[in-house]
Amino acid sequence: MIDASPSTRYKIDDIHYAAVTFLNQLRPTDKVMVVAFDQRVRALTEEPTTDRRKLYTAIYKAQFGSGTSLYDAVDAVVSLDLLQVPGRKAIVLFTDGVDTTSRRSDFQSSLAEVEETDALIYTIRYNTANDNNAGRQAPSSADLQAMLSSIPGVRIPPGAIIRAGRGQSAGEYEKGRVYLDSLATNSGGRMFEAETIPNLDEAFAGVAEELRRQYTVGYYPDDTGTPGERRKIKIEVARPKAVIRAKSNYVIGQNHKDPETGN
Repeated sequence: MIDASPSTRYKIDDIHYAAVTFLNQLRPTDKVMVVAFDQRVRALTEEPTTDRRKLYTAIYKAQFGSGTSLYDAVDAVVSLDLLQVPGRKAIVLFTDGVDTTSRRSDFQSSLAEVEETDALIYTIRYNTANDNNAGRQAPSSADLQAMLSSIPGVRIPPGAIIRAGRGQSAGEYEKGRVYLDSLATNSGGRMFEAETIPNLDEAFAGVAEELRRQYTVGYYPDDTGTPGERRKIKIEVARPKAVIRAKSNYVIGQNHKDPETGN
């Protein structure tokens, strides 16, 4: 998933390069689908493919547009039918984490969808705050009106309320960081800060190796619970110094059945 919104316009070359670098770490038989999003969500490959030429072309098709519907994009991808097929699956998301235009999903609802999907999510966060002057105090409505009124030819209708654009405050960037960390943690994946990765090849090689070394563990709880109930999971292993990455909770689905009664 490639963020091609206006806020990443100064990082888009870095994002393209990182996406290609990750692709190069995968096995020739691994299938990949490329999705880009700004205000809209677009699949740049018709279906998952092993054809590297098509994938490289798709990655470089991701040029920025208007708005950032990050929550909608995450919701759309985790709802794809292909995530329901057996096998190891991962979502790699290149973004700054700031949402400005989602309408169907929000912070909480998209995280809830992630908790129910069978895919690891790796988020690569690009801090575009300095590029977009985030962190400065946003001008008031009155200041904006005064500024616009001073421009020749600009007429502001009586009673109009003018506000600064969304996605430009330090608070929104921090919210984006928390969101990306939550996506990774809730799915059993990892978050990377792009600016602090000393070697992309080495970092992504580690991710690709993780995808080849997954274990699936299942169990039947003593108390089956009710649909919609959240359950916490804690996994421990006897091997010293082992690092475990796994989901920390799950939500009982509507199709849940008691293993003894079948109801």
